[in-house]
Amino acid sequence: MAQFSGSGISATFRFTSSGTGSNVDLEVSGLSGADHLYHIHVNGVSPGQSCEAAGGHWNPTSAPAGVCNTSNLKTCEKGDLSGRYGALPGQGTVRRSYYDPDLTLSQGPDGILSRSIVIHGPNKTRLLCGTIS
Repeated sequence: MAQFSGSGISATFRFTSSGTGSNVDLEVSGLSGADHLYHIHVNGVSPGQSCEAAGGHWNPTSAPAGVCNTSNLKTCEKGDLSGRYGALPGQGTVRRSYYDPDLTLSQGPDGILSRSIVIHGPNKTRLLCGTIS
C-alpha cells in the first residue's frame, strides 16, 4: 500500500497479490487541470523528502520509454502505470481497479515493495509521491 497527501491532493494505492501479479485499487482526489501521469519509481521516499529522490521509472526489463502498447504489456515499462492503464483525469475523485501481471509484492529487482509511486503534473513535474509498503 502507498498512501500520501499534500497540496490538496490525496492518494491511496492498494496492492494485493493475485496469481503471479497484483490487483491494484487506487483512489486519488484533488487533481486539477489536464490528465496526470503516474508511475512506480525505483526508490522509496521518506516523509517530507523531495519526490526527486524517487529516481527514475522502475523498468527492470529495460523497455523503451514512452513506447507502451497496451495490447502487449511487454512493450511497456513495468512501472508506467498510466501508460498501461490510462492517465488520471484532472478533476474529481478517481477510483480504479485493475490486475497487473507484472507487479510482484516482494523486495528485490523484480518487486515493487519499498519503491515509490509518483503522480506527475500536466507538465510532467513530480507533484506527489509515497513509498509502497
